[in-house]
Amino acid sequence: MPQKRSDMRRVKEVLRLAHELGYSLRQIGESVRLGRTTVGDYLARAEAAGVRYEDIAGKGEAEIEALLFRQPDPAESRPLPDWAEVAAEMLKPAVTLLLVWREYRDQHADGYSYSQFRRLYREHLQLAPEPRMRRTLMPAQMCEVDYAGMTMPVMTANGERQASIFVGTLPFSTTIYTEARRRRAPVLG
Repeated sequence: MPQKRSDMRRVKEVLRLAHELGYSLRQIGESVRLGRTTVGDYLARAEAAGVRYEDIAGKGEAEIEALLFRQPDPAESRPLPDWAEVAAEMLKPAVTLLLVWREYRDQHADGYSYSQFRRLYREHLQLAPEPRMRRTLMPAQMCEVDYAGMTMPVMTANGERQASIFVGTLPFSTTIYTEARRRRAPVLG
């Protein structure tokens, strides 16, 4: 479990001992009763922020905390994708969210991870949900048929041919029938 951060008076004292008196990490740790790792972390934060003791000598605790411990805003460090463009890409055949994310990462190397990208995309979809049609299913009442997606190559004795995949399902029982066909036959319905 992470330890609670010291109050800013101790952080200020760490900077004073290091910058004005030139104490070592061990000496500072003994003086303010902090571990050397914690002292090193505070000094590293001050160096990264470009802060010296003279800069914070007259500042209050809230100002010091804002200078040294400010959490970066995720929107600043990682650019958000254009969700309308992502949604348009997802409508194209054979496009997956993984492919769209890879294109996003090619453009923004420090962008969101795939899991965060998926989460943000789901949140975007929930903001503008697609209309849904609810229906009550009864046994043997209907059969749904269609051709699934794109064609796929099938090896035959005469070489490779493209086949369309016919899919039929009974929605109540979730029974599925599939068949590869040379040509698409018109689906009545």
